Amino acid sequence: MTLVHYNPNRSYLTMQDTMNSLVNALFNSELSGTAPESGEYAPRMDMKETENAYEVKLTMPGIDKDNLDISVTDGILTVKGETKEDNEKEGENGKWLVREHKHFTYYRSVRLPSEVEADKAEAEYKNGVLNLTLPKAEEVKPKSIPVKISD
Repeated sequence: MTLVHYNPNRSYLTMQDTMNSLVNALFNSELSGTAPESGEYAPRMDMKETENAYEVKLTMPGIDKDNLDISVTDGILTVKGETKEDNEKEGENGKWLVREHKHFTYYRSVRLPSEVEADKAEAEYKNGVLNLTLPKAEEVKPKSIPVKISD
């Protein structure tokens, strides 16, 4: 017979571990090594405001630049990207042991803080990172008003 020490916190810790696991699975599902069932990812994004523009950086590895679609409509920036699935079938050059590179899409839509001049926007895609520069519209740029001092 084995002697088991009683721990009053045992059931509490088990429940806490279960809840932590569920919350981590919910919020970190896109960080796991496999794609979600829908095959759609929301890419990580950084947005910085400068005096004259918004600078946006999105991480979208595996996308060919020809498969990127970037638009600004009614103050909403939308970025889409799509990978093409390798059509190599099992048996052509061997047997698949692990196959995680499948067709998937990136999709991210975000409201911009103010109007931009979309026709002057610039985009650069390099090493899986998309950098956008969205110039602010002239009417939203800060303007300096000189003050005259009267005698």
